[in-house]
Amino acid sequence: MDRLQFENWIKSQFEKVSDEQLANFDLYYHLLTAKNNDINLLSRATGLDIYEKHFSDSLLFSLPESLRGKTIIDLGSGAGFPGIPLKIMYPDNYIYLLEPTRKRADFLKVVIAKLDLKKIEVINERAEDFVASSREMFDGLVARAVAPLNILLELASPLVKVGGLVLAYKGERADQELIEADMALKVLNLKVTHQLTSHLPTLQHTRNLLIFEKEAPTPIRYPRLYAAIKIRPL
Repeated sequence: MDRLQFENWIKSQFEKVSDEQLANFDLYYHLLTAKNNDINLLSRATGLDIYEKHFSDSLLFSLPESLRGKTIIDLGSGAGFPGIPLKIMYPDNYIYLLEPTRKRADFLKVVIAKLDLKKIEVINERAEDFVASSREMFDGLVARAVAPLNILLELASPLVKVGGLVLAYKGERADQELIEADMALKVLNLKVTHQLTSHLPTLQHTRNLLIFEKEAPTPIRYPRLYAAIKIRPL
């Protein structure tokens, strides 16, 4: 997908797309390509792949109406996906980018400054540490390419308010990951409300958005230390 294809695609997805929003994606693209080799921002996508594998992938599913204008945390934001594309297209949301790696967190701060984005912050902490000061503070949480679902949900659930949503961006293994996360859902007081399926516009790779609602407070013993989570996932 090239720049023109991306512009045509995003205009088909959103009712209004301003020149400023398109310019922000252009600048973001150039910042990513300039810094990728220095700090390993992207695993595989380089050049034109950014438009489809990262920008389009982050915006393939509309933000739920109940989260419009609310506080959202992007868990393990990495190079800013999906948090920064969501911020560009949903400017009324207050978005927090949670990224434990210092170099990536510093890059995110540069992007925010260069794009002059408002109501967005970078938090340079691990999720299991950050939850100590921010338990059940956020209306919603988004996470893309972070961890298997049963691990992700243990990190995500404590940060979200009761009644809030966890949005997990997944690929073709979404159904299998849901099966493997059955115990985590019960223990963490989460329920699946939607599973949305779509495909990247030109590559046609399958993408799934799993939406979970938090029905009751997360038991205080969660999340465990990350080493313990990895050794014995829920």
